[in-house]
Amino acid sequence: MFRRKKRIVRLVGVLTFLVLVRWGYSSVFAEEVKILSAVPRGSVESIKETSAIIVSFNQPMVPLQRLPGVEATGPLLIKPPVSGKYRWMGTRTLVFLPEEGRLPYGTHFTATLPAGFSSISGEILKEDFSWSFQTPPPNIIYHWPRDKNQWIGLNEIMILQFNQKMLLEEAR
Repeated sequence: MFRRKKRIVRLVGVLTFLVLVRWGYSSVFAEEVKILSAVPRGSVESIKETSAIIVSFNQPMVPLQRLPGVEATGPLLIKPPVSGKYRWMGTRTLVFLPEEGRLPYGTHFTATLPAGFSSISGEILKEDFSWSFQTPPPNIIYHWPRDKNQWIGLNEIMILQFNQKMLLEEAR
């Protein structure tokens, strides 16, 4: 009885291994490198979406690390250029963190992952992968005098507060 259970457990283990090799792990390493998602994309509405550029791959790109390090350089080509750091979140997700904590507002960006970027298994990205996005434009969030003020003096001080830092020349 004990030998029969042992044989069944061994058979289940072998079958599980064969299933994983046939439909699981082997298919991951046999495919070419593809990007599953890249964000942000299009017109970005929320300030929160400007804090990172994230690219997810269909297979492991780096070995699993205990505590992923932060790298000063990475594979993304970002135009216009932005300084920042790269970090791998797991083995399949690359994150670019802008130095100032967020990407500049009111800017159209194009990000490109160049062909030739390779995975752990040696598979490569066959062609450039590019996408673009637009960070939120400047908006006035407070102004003085307020709406519907009827009596404003000619020497009245005007105050405009934007949702981002603005140079005086840009606010005109």
